[in-house]
Amino acid sequence: MDELLDAIRQAADQVGEHDFLELLHWHRVVARLPEADWAARGAFRQAVAELDEARAVELLQDLRRAARDPRRHRPRSRRQAPLPIRADA
Repeated sequence: MDELLDAIRQAADQVGEHDFLELLHWHRVVARLPEADWAARGAFRQAVAELDEARAVELLQDLRRAARDPRRHRPRSRRQAPLPIRADA
């Protein structure tokens, strides 16, 4: 699991803290884990370690996809709102 944590850390560095936290939060919600104590020392490592190995591998895959194509995998909260549809179009 340490190798997996290291790979996740490297991939997280590539996508940035905001995107990493959003993906980590999503995977924790899907795994039905409680919200992590982000103020605690070692919180990020603990939050990832609480995921089962299969879920951690999926997190790593999502981080790598986001690093390869940031526009496609940009978190919804940072996407632009869709353009309104005109009635005369």
